[in-house]
Amino acid sequence: MALEGALVFVETVDEADQFRTWLGQRRSVLAIDLETTGLEWWKDRIRLAIVSDEDTSYVIPWERWSGVLYETLPNYTRPTVFHNAKFDLHFLDAAGLALDWRNVHDTA
Repeated sequence: MALEGALVFVETVDEADQFRTWLGQRRSVLAIDLETTGLEWWKDRIRLAIVSDEDTSYVIPWERWSGVLYETLPNYTRPTVFHNAKFDLHFLDAAGLALDWRNVHDTA
């Protein structure tokens, strides 16, 4: 299990399983940020997803490990924070991963 204050770059099945377990825990805030190849959601692609709380961050390479996000994020029903949510949610929607906008808080 990831230690408090950890930055985990997901590279193995064990680390993906740790992320699933970690995401299932209660927390006061969950933040999601995407790194993309450009600014145009209709033609560029997602490179990384970073999912964090106050103590721990998981960096998830999209091309290799996006499946764990498809499995887990739609089931996460607590509030989620994005900075410039419209940008990230357009990229997620274009990739086929729709999140409930009602749970999204935008810091932009």
